This record gives sequence, C-alpha cells and structure tokens, in this order.
Amino acid sequence: QASLLESQHAQPGHMEHQRQELHRRQDEEDKHQRSLTDLRHELESRARSEMEELELLHKQHLASAVSQLESKMRDQAVLHEEERRHLEEQMKSYVFEATAAKQSLE
Repeated sequence: QASLLESQHAQPGHMEHQRQELHRRQDEEDKHQRSLTDLRHELESRARSEMEELELLHKQHLASAVSQLESKMRDQAVLHEEERRHLEEQMKSYVFEATAAKQSLE
C-alpha cells in the first residue's frame, strides 16, 4: 500500500513534469517557427533587393546601349551628309566640265 500511495503522490508531480516538458517543447517549437519565419522574411527581402538591383543594372545597360546606338546613328548621318556633299560637288564639277566641253564644240 505504501508504494501505491507513493505512486499516487508521485503521479501529480510526474504529470506536472510532463506538462512542463510539453510547454518547454511548445516554446522551442514556437521559437523555431519564429526563427524560420524571420529567416524567410529576410530571404524574401534580400531577393527583392537583388531583383531591384538587377532591374536597375538592366535599365542602365539598356540606356547605355541605346545611347551608343544613337551616337553611332548620328556618326553615320554625319558621314552620309559628307558623302552627299562630296557627290554633289562631283556632280557640279561634271556638269561644269560637260557644259564647257559642249560650248567648246559649238
């Protein structure tokens, strides 16, 4: 009977110990979940920052490429204008020579 009484007295203590152990495990699980949530938020934030940085770099690269293309087009336009003037001068010279040759024949 003494051991039965001891087990009955020990049982509430044992149940209390199990309850405390359960709370401790729940607290650990909650901390673990908070840690995972914090980590996920940090990773999402980093991913957003990196995407924004990549978008900015992409926009800068595109702007640079467009600027270079515009510059090449302006250079080509200048060259074409110079060629046009040169050809125009040649045509004037040929017309002048042809007119002079025609007049000398008459």
